[in-house]
Amino acid sequence: MVIAFLTALLAGCTSDAPCPNGSMAEGPGGLIVTEAEHPTGYGHDTCFECHAVATLHDAGCTTWVDPVALRNEVDAAVASQGEAACTTCHGDNGVTP
Repeated sequence: MVIAFLTALLAGCTSDAPCPNGSMAEGPGGLIVTEAEHPTGYGHDTCFECHAVATLHDAGCTTWVDPVALRNEVDAAVASQGEAACTTCHGDNGVTP
């Protein structure tokens, strides 16, 4: 039962498409996460439960940004700030301090 639950949970966090939901920048909130486009994760402060640190920003969905430079900045920010680094570009995800 636990394995079935974990499999179902992780299935919602993965995709083979490079940008399965398109570029976040094209959404209603721009880079800021909105409840409408992130219904299962909105309001949670545990971004890394679904968004693997090792693959953050690997898809290159924002064509105006150098993906290598972005990846280096993200890695450095996550190393120093942890999940709090996400809020710099993506807002508070509906989490109030």
